[in-house]
Amino acid sequence: MNTFSERLKSLRNKSGLSQSELATRLSIAKSTLAMYETGKREPGFETAQRIADFFNVTLDYLTGRTDNPTGYPSHLKDLPPMERLGQFIKENEFKDLFFHRSGDYFDDLTSKEVDELIMSLLEVRKERLRMEAEDRRKSEEHERKE
Repeated sequence: MNTFSERLKSLRNKSGLSQSELATRLSIAKSTLAMYETGKREPGFETAQRIADFFNVTLDYLTGRTDNPTGYPSHLKDLPPMERLGQFIKENEFKDLFFHRSGDYFDDLTSKEVDELIMSLLEVRKERLRMEAEDRRKSEEHERKE
């Protein structure tokens, strides 16, 4: 059995979905999904990417190129936030992307890169607001119980 088929089946089982349920959610035939899971057939790029997106894993993980499902550098997770960001920028040579030699920030970013950066920051903001709302809700529930 190949890595893709093993990981697909494992992800499906961990999510508690039957082959029929997953096939429906991915808009593919159940028989096609079964062949993916047994290694008798492999999906095209777009279908593989849709599967990876569905399970919130990287395509590299799904195809066995890495054992890190999220692509998040695990060695950074225990660092304080700003140190983690700085280390990530340094390790991935993003410094030149953000800081132009003239000292002006973001000079070399394309419009698409700016849009992607904005969308990423909006996701961070959305998650932070969600967590704050959840904390407030829990606090209010706790106060009502007392």
